Amino acid sequence: MTKRRDLAQAEYEKALNSLLGIIEGITIDSLINNDEIQFLENWMNDHRINENQPPYNELLPTIAEVLSDGVLTHEELQLIKRLCNELATHEYYNQITADIQRLHTLLAGIAADAVISPAELTGLSEWLDEHDHLKNEYPYSEVKNKITKVLADKKIDSAEHESMMKLFSEFVSMYDDKTITNPTINDNNLCDTNPVINFGGLFCFTGKSSRYSRPEFKKVIIELGGQFTDDVTTRIDYLVIGDKGQPQWKFGSYGDKIDKAIKLRKNGHSLLIIHEKEIHKAIDALKQ
Repeated sequence: MTKRRDLAQAEYEKALNSLLGIIEGITIDSLINNDEIQFLENWMNDHRINENQPPYNELLPTIAEVLSDGVLTHEELQLIKRLCNELATHEYYNQITADIQRLHTLLAGIAADAVISPAELTGLSEWLDEHDHLKNEYPYSEVKNKITKVLADKKIDSAEHESMMKLFSEFVSMYDDKTITNPTINDNNLCDTNPVINFGGLFCFTGKSSRYSRPEFKKVIIELGGQFTDDVTTRIDYLVIGDKGQPQWKFGSYGDKIDKAIKLRKNGHSLLIIHEKEIHKAIDALKQ
Protein backbone atom coordinates (compact mmCIF):
# COMPACT_ATOMS: atom_id res chain seq x y z
CA MET A 1 0.00 0.00 0.00
CA THR A 2 2.84 2.39 0.86
CA LYS A 3 4.58 1.75 -2.48
CA ARG A 4 1.32 2.36 -4.35
CA ARG A 5 0.76 5.59 -2.45
CA ASP A 6 4.36 6.70 -3.14
CA LEU A 7 3.94 6.00 -6.87
CA ALA A 8 0.69 7.97 -6.94
CA GLN A 9 2.40 10.87 -5.15
CA ALA A 10 5.38 10.71 -7.52
CA GLU A 11 3.13 10.73 -10.59
CA TYR A 12 1.07 13.58 -9.18
CA GLU A 13 4.10 15.74 -8.51
CA LYS A 14 5.56 14.94 -11.95
CA ALA A 15 2.22 15.85 -13.47
CA LEU A 16 2.24 19.29 -11.86
CA ASN A 17 5.89 19.87 -12.72
CA SER A 18 5.28 18.85 -16.33
CA LEU A 19 2.24 21.13 -16.54
CA LEU A 20 4.24 24.08 -15.22
CA GLY A 21 6.95 23.35 -17.77
CA ILE A 22 4.44 23.20 -20.62
CA ILE A 23 2.94 26.53 -19.60
CA GLU A 24 6.38 28.13 -19.43
CA GLY A 25 7.34 26.62 -22.79
CA ILE A 26 4.28 27.62 -24.80
CA THR A 27 4.27 31.16 -23.37
CA ILE A 28 8.01 31.85 -23.28
CA ASP A 29 7.78 34.19 -26.29
CA SER A 30 4.49 35.75 -25.04
CA LEU A 31 2.68 34.24 -28.07
CA ILE A 32 0.37 31.22 -28.06
CA ASN A 33 -0.82 29.41 -31.19
CA ASN A 34 -3.25 26.54 -31.81
CA ASP A 35 -0.56 23.84 -31.80
CA GLU A 36 0.62 25.00 -28.40
CA ILE A 37 -2.93 25.06 -27.07
CA GLN A 38 -3.36 21.51 -28.37
CA PHE A 39 -0.22 20.46 -26.50
CA LEU A 40 -1.78 21.71 -23.27
CA GLU A 41 -5.02 19.92 -24.13
CA ASN A 42 -3.02 16.71 -24.60
CA TRP A 43 -1.78 17.02 -21.02
CA MET A 44 -5.33 17.41 -19.78
CA ASN A 45 -6.61 14.44 -21.83
CA ASP A 46 -3.79 12.24 -20.53
CA HIS A 47 -4.97 12.87 -16.97
CA ARG A 48 -8.74 12.49 -17.37
CA ILE A 49 -8.45 9.03 -15.82
CA ASN A 50 -7.87 10.84 -12.51
CA GLU A 51 -10.50 13.55 -12.98
CA ASN A 52 -12.61 12.42 -10.01
CA GLN A 53 -9.66 12.25 -7.62
CA PRO A 54 -8.16 15.17 -5.71
CA PRO A 55 -6.39 17.35 -6.68
CA TYR A 56 -7.21 16.63 -10.34
CA ASN A 57 -10.89 17.21 -9.62
CA GLU A 58 -9.96 20.83 -8.95
CA LEU A 59 -7.25 21.30 -11.56
CA LEU A 60 -8.82 19.64 -14.64
CA PRO A 61 -12.11 21.60 -14.57
CA THR A 62 -10.12 24.84 -14.35
CA ILE A 63 -8.05 23.91 -17.41
CA ALA A 64 -11.16 22.76 -19.29
CA GLU A 65 -12.86 26.07 -18.59
CA VAL A 66 -9.99 28.21 -19.86
CA LEU A 67 -9.67 26.03 -22.98
CA SER A 68 -13.39 26.07 -23.75
CA ASP A 69 -13.19 29.08 -26.09
CA GLY A 70 -10.01 27.90 -27.83
CA VAL A 71 -8.08 30.95 -26.62
CA LEU A 72 -5.60 31.20 -23.77
CA THR A 73 -5.04 34.63 -22.31
CA HIS A 74 -2.10 35.61 -20.18
CA GLU A 75 -4.43 35.89 -17.19
CA GLU A 76 -5.82 32.37 -17.75
CA LEU A 77 -2.35 30.85 -17.94
CA GLN A 78 -1.31 32.66 -14.79
CA LEU A 79 -4.41 31.22 -13.12
CA ILE A 80 -3.36 27.65 -14.01
CA LYS A 81 0.20 28.31 -12.91
CA ARG A 82 -0.92 29.78 -9.60
CA LEU A 83 -3.23 26.82 -8.98
CA CYS A 84 -0.40 24.36 -9.71
CA ASN A 85 1.82 26.09 -7.18
CA GLU A 86 -0.96 26.03 -4.60
CA LEU A 87 -1.62 22.32 -5.14
CA ALA A 88 2.05 21.28 -5.21
CA THR A 89 3.14 19.38 -2.10
CA HIS A 90 6.88 18.92 -2.85
CA GLU A 91 6.88 15.84 -0.65
CA TYR A 92 8.41 13.40 -3.14
CA TYR A 93 10.94 15.28 -5.28
CA ASN A 94 13.62 17.76 -4.29
CA GLN A 95 13.83 21.14 -6.02
CA ILE A 96 16.47 20.12 -8.55
CA THR A 97 14.49 17.08 -9.71
CA ALA A 98 11.29 19.12 -9.89
CA ASP A 99 12.96 21.85 -11.95
CA ILE A 100 14.53 19.32 -14.32
CA GLN A 101 11.07 17.86 -14.90
CA ARG A 102 9.86 21.40 -15.66
CA LEU A 103 12.78 21.96 -18.04
CA HIS A 104 11.99 18.77 -19.96
CA THR A 105 8.44 19.84 -20.72
CA LEU A 106 9.41 23.49 -21.16
CA LEU A 107 11.57 22.32 -24.08
CA ALA A 108 8.73 20.12 -25.31
CA GLY A 109 6.36 23.10 -25.14
CA ILE A 110 8.71 25.24 -27.22
CA ALA A 111 8.98 22.47 -29.84
CA ALA A 112 5.24 21.69 -29.80
CA ASP A 113 4.50 23.73 -32.94
CA ALA A 114 7.70 22.58 -34.72
CA VAL A 115 8.94 26.19 -34.88
CA ILE A 116 11.66 27.62 -32.64
CA SER A 117 12.02 31.40 -32.77
CA PRO A 118 14.80 33.72 -31.55
CA ALA A 119 12.30 35.12 -29.03
CA GLU A 120 11.72 31.63 -27.61
CA LEU A 121 15.45 30.96 -27.35
CA THR A 122 16.00 34.32 -25.65
CA GLY A 123 13.26 33.52 -23.14
CA LEU A 124 14.70 30.04 -22.61
CA SER A 125 18.18 31.49 -22.05
CA GLU A 126 16.76 33.80 -19.37
CA TRP A 127 14.96 30.84 -17.74
CA LEU A 128 18.22 28.87 -17.65
CA ASP A 129 20.06 31.83 -16.11
CA GLU A 130 17.41 31.98 -13.39
CA HIS A 131 17.80 28.24 -12.74
CA ASP A 132 21.58 27.88 -12.84
CA HIS A 133 21.39 25.48 -9.89
CA LEU A 134 20.66 22.92 -12.65
CA LYS A 135 23.99 23.48 -14.43
CA ASN A 136 25.33 20.05 -13.46
CA GLU A 137 22.18 18.26 -14.61
CA TYR A 138 21.39 16.99 -18.12
CA PRO A 139 20.35 18.68 -20.42
CA TYR A 140 21.08 22.12 -18.91
CA SER A 141 24.61 22.61 -20.29
CA GLU A 142 23.81 21.09 -23.69
CA VAL A 143 20.84 23.41 -24.16
CA LYS A 144 22.63 26.47 -22.78
CA ASN A 145 25.69 26.00 -25.02
CA LYS A 146 23.58 25.43 -28.11
CA ILE A 147 21.46 28.52 -27.46
CA THR A 148 24.57 30.68 -26.97
CA LYS A 149 26.01 29.56 -30.32
CA VAL A 150 22.73 29.90 -32.22
CA LEU A 151 21.94 33.38 -30.87
CA ALA A 152 25.44 34.74 -31.51
CA ASP A 153 24.18 36.34 -34.74
CA LYS A 154 20.61 36.85 -33.40
CA LYS A 155 19.06 34.66 -36.07
CA ILE A 156 18.39 30.95 -36.64
CA ASP A 157 19.33 29.40 -39.97
CA SER A 158 17.78 26.15 -41.23
CA ALA A 159 20.62 23.93 -40.03
CA GLU A 160 20.54 25.49 -36.57
CA HIS A 161 16.76 25.13 -36.43
CA GLU A 162 16.96 21.46 -37.38
CA SER A 163 19.62 20.88 -34.73
CA MET A 164 17.55 22.61 -32.04
CA MET A 165 14.41 20.68 -33.01
CA LYS A 166 16.32 17.41 -32.86
CA LEU A 167 17.44 18.14 -29.30
CA PHE A 168 14.11 19.57 -28.10
CA SER A 169 12.13 16.73 -29.71
CA GLU A 170 13.76 14.27 -27.32
CA PHE A 171 11.71 15.94 -24.61
CA VAL A 172 8.47 15.88 -26.58
CA SER A 173 8.99 12.12 -26.37
CA MET A 174 9.58 12.35 -22.62
CA TYR A 175 6.31 14.20 -22.21
CA ASP A 176 4.16 12.00 -24.41
CA ASP A 177 4.55 8.22 -24.35
CA LYS A 178 2.71 7.99 -27.70
CA THR A 179 6.00 9.01 -29.32
CA ILE A 180 7.50 5.91 -27.73
CA THR A 181 4.76 3.33 -28.36
CA ASN A 182 4.03 4.75 -31.82
CA PRO A 183 6.89 7.07 -32.77
CA THR A 184 5.76 10.10 -34.76
CA ILE A 185 8.87 12.31 -34.60
CA ASN A 186 11.07 11.10 -37.41
CA ASP A 187 14.16 13.10 -36.53
CA ASN A 188 14.45 12.53 -32.79
CA ASN A 189 17.57 10.81 -31.50
CA LEU A 190 15.95 8.64 -28.86
CA CYS A 191 15.29 5.34 -30.65
CA ASP A 192 17.75 4.19 -33.30
CA THR A 193 16.03 3.41 -36.58
CA ASN A 194 16.85 0.25 -38.56
CA PRO A 195 19.49 -0.89 -36.04
CA VAL A 196 21.76 -3.84 -36.71
CA ILE A 197 21.08 -6.21 -33.83
CA ASN A 198 23.70 -8.76 -32.79
CA PHE A 199 22.09 -11.20 -30.39
CA GLY A 200 25.51 -11.98 -28.95
CA GLY A 201 25.47 -8.60 -27.20
CA LEU A 202 24.39 -7.45 -23.75
CA PHE A 203 20.75 -6.36 -23.50
CA CYS A 204 18.76 -4.35 -20.96
CA PHE A 205 15.00 -3.76 -21.03
CA THR A 206 12.78 -0.95 -19.78
CA GLY A 207 9.04 -0.31 -19.91
CA LYS A 208 6.38 -2.93 -20.58
CA SER A 209 6.12 -5.40 -23.42
CA SER A 210 2.95 -6.51 -25.19
CA ARG A 211 4.57 -9.85 -26.00
CA TYR A 212 6.89 -10.86 -23.15
CA SER A 213 7.15 -10.72 -19.41
CA ARG A 214 10.58 -9.56 -18.20
CA PRO A 215 11.72 -13.18 -17.43
CA GLU A 216 10.43 -14.31 -20.83
CA PHE A 217 12.34 -11.55 -22.62
CA LYS A 218 15.50 -12.49 -20.73
CA LYS A 219 15.01 -16.13 -21.70
CA VAL A 220 14.58 -15.25 -25.38
CA ILE A 221 17.77 -13.17 -25.43
CA ILE A 222 19.82 -15.89 -23.70
CA GLU A 223 18.45 -18.59 -26.03
CA LEU A 224 19.60 -16.49 -28.99
CA GLY A 225 23.13 -16.31 -27.55
CA GLY A 226 22.94 -12.95 -25.81
CA GLN A 227 23.32 -11.73 -22.26
CA PHE A 228 20.81 -9.83 -20.13
CA THR A 229 21.22 -7.28 -17.35
CA ASP A 230 18.83 -5.20 -15.28
CA ASP A 231 21.21 -2.23 -15.12
CA VAL A 232 22.32 0.37 -17.66
CA THR A 233 26.11 0.55 -17.59
CA THR A 234 28.92 1.22 -20.05
CA ARG A 235 28.95 -2.53 -20.79
CA ILE A 236 25.51 -2.80 -22.39
CA ASP A 237 25.03 -2.86 -26.14
CA TYR A 238 21.25 -2.42 -26.35
CA LEU A 239 18.58 -0.78 -24.22
CA VAL A 240 15.22 -2.06 -25.43
CA ILE A 241 12.12 0.09 -24.88
CA GLY A 242 8.93 -1.91 -24.32
CA ASP A 243 6.18 -1.14 -26.80
CA LYS A 244 3.60 -0.50 -24.06
CA GLY A 245 5.70 2.21 -22.44
CA GLN A 246 5.32 3.06 -18.77
CA PRO A 247 2.58 5.18 -17.14
CA GLN A 248 5.09 7.50 -15.50
CA TRP A 249 6.58 8.47 -18.89
CA LYS A 250 3.62 10.83 -19.25
CA PHE A 251 4.81 12.80 -16.24
CA GLY A 252 7.95 14.43 -17.54
CA SER A 253 10.61 11.74 -17.18
CA TYR A 254 11.43 8.36 -18.68
CA GLY A 255 13.07 7.01 -15.56
CA ASP A 256 16.61 6.06 -14.63
CA LYS A 257 17.40 3.55 -17.37
CA ILE A 258 16.65 5.78 -20.35
CA ASP A 259 18.11 8.84 -18.64
CA LYS A 260 21.36 6.91 -18.02
CA ALA A 261 21.44 5.60 -21.58
CA ILE A 262 20.95 9.10 -23.02
CA LYS A 263 23.79 10.43 -20.87
CA LEU A 264 26.08 7.56 -21.88
CA ARG A 265 25.40 8.24 -25.56
CA LYS A 266 26.10 11.94 -25.03
CA ASN A 267 29.45 10.89 -23.53
CA GLY A 268 30.36 8.86 -26.61
CA HIS A 269 29.33 5.32 -25.67
CA SER A 270 28.02 3.31 -28.61
CA LEU A 271 25.02 1.62 -27.02
CA LEU A 272 21.83 1.54 -29.07
CA ILE A 273 18.42 2.53 -27.71
CA ILE A 274 15.90 0.51 -29.68
CA HIS A 275 12.15 0.07 -29.73
CA GLU A 276 10.90 -3.41 -28.93
CA LYS A 277 9.44 -3.76 -32.43
CA GLU A 278 13.02 -3.89 -33.78
CA ILE A 279 13.68 -6.96 -31.61
CA HIS A 280 10.57 -8.65 -32.97
CA LYS A 281 11.65 -7.87 -36.56
CA ALA A 282 15.13 -9.29 -35.92
CA ILE A 283 13.73 -12.47 -34.33
CA ASP A 284 11.25 -12.95 -37.18
CA ALA A 285 14.10 -12.54 -39.68
CA LEU A 286 16.07 -15.32 -37.94
CA LYS A 287 13.10 -17.67 -38.32
CA GLN A 288 12.88 -17.20 -42.08
